[in-house]
Amino acid sequence: MQYKDFIMPNEGFQYSINLQYDLNNLLKLNSYIPTKESVEILDRYLKSIYYKSNDRSTVLVGPYGKGKSHLLLVLLGLISIDCELYDSNKRLQAEEVIKNLIEKISNINEATGRLISEVRNSKKLILPIIINSNYMDLNQAFLIGLKNALHTHNLSNLIPNTYFDSVYETIERWDKHYHQSYDKFREEIKEYGLSVRNFKSAIKNYDKNSYRIFKEIYPKISSGAQFNPLLDSDIVNLYKQTNDLICASKNYSGMFIVFDEFSKFLEGNIKEDSSNNLKIIQDFAEVANRSGENQIHLTCITHKGFEDYLVNIPQNKITRWKAVEGRFKHVYFTSSSQGNYELIANAITKDKSKFDIFINVNENEFSQIDFQCDRLGLFNDLTDWKIKIVRECFPLNPTVVYALPRISEKVAQNERTLFTFLAKDEKGSLIKFVNNNNGKMELLTLDFVYDYFETLFKKEIFNTRIHDIWSKTYKCLSKINDKNSKKIIKALSIINIINEFEKFPPTDLVIRISLGLSQEEYDKSIINLINKNIVIKNKSNGFYRFSLLNNFNINKNIENIKNLKLNNINVKLFLDEIFDLGYTLPKKYNDEKEMTRFFKNAFITWNELENFNDSKEILQFYKADGVILHYIYSNEYELMSAIKKIEGIHDKRILLCIPNSSFKIEERIKDYAAACLIKKDESIINSEDN
Repeated sequence: MQYKDFIMPNEGFQYSINLQYDLNNLLKLNSYIPTKESVEILDRYLKSIYYKSNDRSTVLVGPYGKGKSHLLLVLLGLISIDCELYDSNKRLQAEEVIKNLIEKISNINEATGRLISEVRNSKKLILPIIINSNYMDLNQAFLIGLKNALHTHNLSNLIPNTYFDSVYETIERWDKHYHQSYDKFREEIKEYGLSVRNFKSAIKNYDKNSYRIFKEIYPKISSGAQFNPLLDSDIVNLYKQTNDLICASKNYSGMFIVFDEFSKFLEGNIKEDSSNNLKIIQDFAEVANRSGENQIHLTCITHKGFEDYLVNIPQNKITRWKAVEGRFKHVYFTSSSQGNYELIANAITKDKSKFDIFINVNENEFSQIDFQCDRLGLFNDLTDWKIKIVRECFPLNPTVVYALPRISEKVAQNERTLFTFLAKDEKGSLIKFVNNNNGKMELLTLDFVYDYFETLFKKEIFNTRIHDIWSKTYKCLSKINDKNSKKIIKALSIINIINEFEKFPPTDLVIRISLGLSQEEYDKSIINLINKNIVIKNKSNGFYRFSLLNNFNINKNIENIKNLKLNNINVKLFLDEIFDLGYTLPKKYNDEKEMTRFFKNAFITWNELENFNDSKEILQFYKADGVILHYIYSNEYELMSAIKKIEGIHDKRILLCIPNSSFKIEERIKDYAAACLIKKDESIINSEDN
């Protein structure tokens, strides 16, 4: 049975959400999968609508691919859809979608589900307004947003007249009644390279530069008179007046403004002298926070908090932007690991009966996946991980389930996210993997994640760590042709980018399982990579890392230097160079006696200890009030001799710290010493023999 026979993409996940174009799209609303974290945020916004609130200006912060836009799409749908306005067929569909949404949300939090019902039963709608970040002139962006919202919700009769409308009406009046003035106008705008048609189109789109041109040429047409439309040009006041009209004449209780991609606005304005835009945002935030029964809400979507954008700019600008930030409440959209895994599972829909047959046919293979997943211990916090991870997220390798949300949080952009990887039919995606399956039992492995997100790793010039890992990976891949070796390099890259070595370390076990390789396949490829000096294995913890020394064979040269120069290394002296053990303060004693005494920490061997006759010699040698001696011993004789010696000295100021076992890492110390010598001596690295 081929995968495509029982695995289907969840259509709701196939494309990223565009608030402007997807507003009240019933398919997109129905595809929403609530999580504990998203419902908490939904609850917060619903309460600010249902109850009186002074926190109606917010910044919704979360990384790409987290689902911020989908969350707000659902919120706006719940507060703005009036099912009665649809025709009979679509009304039933809309009612069913709203009902399903409330049920799904209630399964997460019953109180939030009840709150949604209360908000909708009030029969008071909230007008959603989407502000597009593509306009650098905020007046224009907010005017277009308001006009589009009123038009979409059949409130065109409430679109306010602006000075742009006055310009348009003046041109129309010249055209109909004052042909000489119209001809003069047409000649004047030719000087600016504009036609009447283009100029009128720009004015209808509230283009500030076109308005400036009109004011300049108007005196030439009207015998020196200045253009003065006597209309309110304060965009914030215009919104407030329009909101009052909506609430007074229609079934509305206010408006909910969403500034989409506010990150782009911040990036474009923070370093520029944009005091006018700054004031507009600040004034809108204040009006929203002070709005009462006629509600105004303002939510700005960003990928980072305000403070992360305020870098490398003068202090006076930081102060001004901090004042703006103070008007907003930050709402952080973070997800638990379990929530992320549930999202992944929900994106991979299956025909249950066919999948059950597939599991029975491949029972041994699934048992092996369970065993390997258990060995990794990545999902120990989940009680039912065999179902949630291995079955519901199939055909993803468990390490891919772990890695995907973490990679998406670090680098995802609109065109490449967790959701597009799972549901979009494109090169490197899960759907492409499913469609290419020929019936063989196989998992999508960690190297696929690298291939899909590689272009984003390459573009991460602001996150130098991720870009550096990509650069090393790219160089390593260029040196090898073996397919499995390339997979290992890609898996190592993903593990390094995630950088959670305590739980997801770059070890033989993790890398091999993440790629679904047999022990024989893995051993052959990893040995090949080590021999070519492309990767290095850390002897102390078994972690792999990329080699930084091109074709230089570091292991061979370490052995050569150990044999030639380090046969009789003084381990104690070398440890002293590496570690500064410092001092220990007897705090209780110092407090009680109101004085300062200190104990020195020091390494010591039996050869040194046996030469001291008493405590006086030891304290004089170390020049301290007391000494903690960290003992390095090789055998039982040295251990017992030291204990007997300290007992004979019998001084509370002399402490002997004894490890549980004898010193067995002399070879590692020699390795480290040899590596230090190589680092200092470039001639060794540049030698042709290497």
